[in-house]
Amino acid sequence: MEVTHAIGSAAENIKVTLLDYECQNELVTTDSTHLVDSATILSGTVAPGPTVKYTVEFENFDDSLVIDDNRVTFCTKLELLDGDDFSVQFRMQKFAL
Repeated sequence: MEVTHAIGSAAENIKVTLLDYECQNELVTTDSTHLVDSATILSGTVAPGPTVKYTVEFENFDDSLVIDDNRVTFCTKLELLDGDDFSVQFRMQKFAL
C-alpha cells in the first residue's frame, strides 16, 4: 500500500515508523507487515508543496500483528527531521482496511 502525505515545511530528513493501531507500540521489524524503507521518498518543493511517499507491505496475514477481527489495522508515524536528525514535526495516521 503506497501512502503520500503533503508536509507543511521542507525537512532535511524523514523517518517513518509502523505502529500498532493505538499508535503506542512500534511493530517489530520481523512482522510480516512492514515498511519498505527503500520506497520512502521525501520530495523537494514540487508544487503544490513538498510531499512524503512511503509503502507498507503485507506478506503473510496469518502471522501479522496488524490483523484484528479480520481487519488490517495499524498506525504510521511520519517525523520530519532537521540536519541533526532532531524531530521537528510529526504526524500520526491510523489505517483500518
